[in-house]
Amino acid sequence: MGRLGRFVALLIGPLTWLLIYVLSPSGLSVVIRVMIAIVVAVIAARLVFAFFRRRSQAAAHPEKIAILDSARMTHFSWRAATFSFDNEEFARRVMQLNEPRLMAHSNGDTE
Repeated sequence: MGRLGRFVALLIGPLTWLLIYVLSPSGLSVVIRVMIAIVVAVIAARLVFAFFRRRSQAAAHPEKIAILDSARMTHFSWRAATFSFDNEEFARRVMQLNEPRLMAHSNGDTE
């Protein structure tokens, strides 16, 4: 996703929140107005983010798509991440470059 998409997604959230908060009926409590505004702002920002991401991926060259699809994060926690690679040579090179940071599996293999 390009810089414009990120900028719009970051901007749409607060603007939507402000608009909903100001336009909501004044008879509602402040807490309910804030909650409604936050929910609508998050939904609007996610929709804009998804729109720009889809548009960016549709315009991507085949080479970029191949790079983006070549590695996937299959597991993530606060202390470790597991990746899956389509290309074995690429996987070996990543392992070489990150050798000091690799954790051992219980069976003795490294990720």
